[in-house]
Parts: sequence; C-alpha cells; structure tokens
Amino acid sequence: MPHTTVSAAIQCFNQKNLDGLMEFFDKKCVMLRDEGKDPIEGVKSLRKFLKKGFESNPYSQVVLDEFIETGTVVIARETNSKSGSKGHKKSTQSVWVYQVCDHKIRVMHEFDVDYKASK
Repeated sequence: MPHTTVSAAIQCFNQKNLDGLMEFFDKKCVMLRDEGKDPIEGVKSLRKFLKKGFESNPYSQVVLDEFIETGTVVIARETNSKSGSKGHKKSTQSVWVYQVCDHKIRVMHEFDVDYKASK
C-alpha cells in the first residue's frame, strides 16, 4: 500500500535518518513545490536538498494528519512542527501528493496551504 511507504519515509524524516529516507525514493524521483520553485529531480539532488534541510531545521517533525489513497497515489495533509534552527518556528500545514510505484516514491508535490495563488 502506497501510504505505508509514505508513512515509513516520514518516520525516517523525523529521525533525520537520511540514508534510510533515501531508500524510499525512486532513482528518477521528482519533487515539485509551489511558489515557482524549481523542481528537484533525481536522488542525488534530493539527498542534497534534504541534507541541507536537516542541517537548517534539525528539530523539524512531520505528522501525517490524514490521507486519501487511490491506486498508486497518496494525497496527504501534513503538519510540520518545530521548524527552524532552534525548533521555535510555528507549525505549518501542507498538502502533499505522492505517487508510489514498487514501494518507491516517484513523484511528490507540495501544496502549501498558506501560498497565495497569483491571478
């Protein structure tokens, strides 16, 4: 089931277990984000991005609040708390869409609920 892959990846994220986390990604994974940010493509780029994130946000914790799963797709509402270098930033919520194939995350797309879409 795709949501078990996503849940296990989140557990590794919360433990800041970069090697364990990377085991859940397809070699050609793509991470898409709002606000016109460039996609992150491939495991090397994703590893670099996550490593930098762990260094700048060592206390960050993600909770999978709820999810919908259909076929290979998981749509999840997540809360990220304790962000920032000292863990004092407010919690943020976002919606993520994951495509999981053969127990590997191939695509993940973040939709920040605070993002203001431009006209």
